[in-house]
Amino acid sequence: MSMVAVVVGGIGDLASVPYRTFPSFSLGPITIRTFGVFVAIGILVGVWCFQRYARDHDLDSELLSRLAVWVVLLGIVGSRLLFVVTRWGEFRDDLPSVFAVWEGGLQFSGAFLIAIVVIWWFARRHPELGGLRLSDGIVFGLAPGLAIGRLGCMAVGEHLGTRTSFFLGWKYRGGATREQVVGGVGSVIHNTALYELLLLLPLVVLLWWLERRRVPPGWLTVAFLLWYGTQRFLTDFLRAYDRTVGGLTGAQYLCLGMLIAGIVLAIRRRRSSPRPSQGPKEGAMGFDDPTVVDVEQVDDKDWRLLTKIGYTGKTQRFEVPIGAPTDFASVPRVFVWLLPRYGRYTKAAILHDYLWRIAVPAGELSLRDADGIFRRAMRELGVPFLRRWLMWAAVRLGALKKGGPTADWLKELPRVLLIAFVVVPVVLPPALIVLVALIVFKIVEGIAWIPLKLGSVIGPRLGMTRPPKQVNPPSLSFKT
Repeated sequence: MSMVAVVVGGIGDLASVPYRTFPSFSLGPITIRTFGVFVAIGILVGVWCFQRYARDHDLDSELLSRLAVWVVLLGIVGSRLLFVVTRWGEFRDDLPSVFAVWEGGLQFSGAFLIAIVVIWWFARRHPELGGLRLSDGIVFGLAPGLAIGRLGCMAVGEHLGTRTSFFLGWKYRGGATREQVVGGVGSVIHNTALYELLLLLPLVVLLWWLERRRVPPGWLTVAFLLWYGTQRFLTDFLRAYDRTVGGLTGAQYLCLGMLIAGIVLAIRRRRSSPRPSQGPKEGAMGFDDPTVVDVEQVDDKDWRLLTKIGYTGKTQRFEVPIGAPTDFASVPRVFVWLLPRYGRYTKAAILHDYLWRIAVPAGELSLRDADGIFRRAMRELGVPFLRRWLMWAAVRLGALKKGGPTADWLKELPRVLLIAFVVVPVVLPPALIVLVALIVFKIVEGIAWIPLKLGSVIGPRLGMTRPPKQVNPPSLSFKT
């Protein structure tokens, strides 16, 4: 193959998403179905988020755990039943395959309709829980569960569309698929499972942000109904194998109902929302104002504080004294393009250094609490949502080196993994490019340094009277 062909092929891949399906993989003699694995992981993550929501809002977590089990089980039955009914021709001659859920073939509409019935029945039986609070908890877990489940759809080649030149089109590289690939191997087609995954990630972030803001009951449900209803209604136009009635799929008719319900609920919630209180505010939290960061350099990495920094938390007050050491934000070089050492979060980073070095060893608070204060301080300084949560996840990972109670760290592990799930696909590719560039640069720097160093050593021995210039060795550190 000529070099030109290789280059042209590479450019073609950049204009699409090359992909090979993997419906199953083997661990020794055991064959594992990837669709079932992703569905199971999605269920576990969704139930965990639902239970976490219940605990945060002082709901009966044991009672809601039973509800989650029923919603999951009946949801799987409903989604599979609707899939089989709408594609009966595929199962008529192979009835046992009706139960082969692990091979793919779950329809969201069936699960959603069953969930509505179960939640309505449960809310009537337990009015003390509050129907809107209950539905908020359900969608809070449903969104990340759906996102992970879409990975299973991609693994088995499901929800495929027609050919496209769209840069996110799916370039089929081979592997078994549940639906026929138009054009076969090498063709670029729409994969609505991929599109839905990419659209679900910001929905997960939005629901998480609303939950952290403690919005009144019902608004998480509104956000889910409007967002998912819109994205699913639009992406279904790209599906090539779903049956339509009047030009729309069954899921699109359901989405129209979701949009209407979301708009009606939003109007009702807006009318019933209490007006902002004009009463006195609670005790102010945050950094003392004004606070000027004044430091002097100690070495290549560390600095010393020349003015104290005060911070008031919910229940404690901290003062970072004059002379306290700091290295600001400790960021690996491959991520400096995204998170420089200095920025809007500088005071929060200095406070966090103090908490880790002084307050935690003194027993004033735990590493987990220190990291939580760091995140809250960044919020008060106006650091954008995803960036501060990314920095919080990074220091949580760094806490592993510091020791401390493992149980504390495990409590935050699901949130760290969720952030990684959202951020890594975006951050990792440019970070790898930067890493390669740094390695190449260090190699070039080392090659350039060798003759200069040899000249500075050999020159005086050859009788050169001019004093040799100082030759500094290249740095091998990948930290700023």
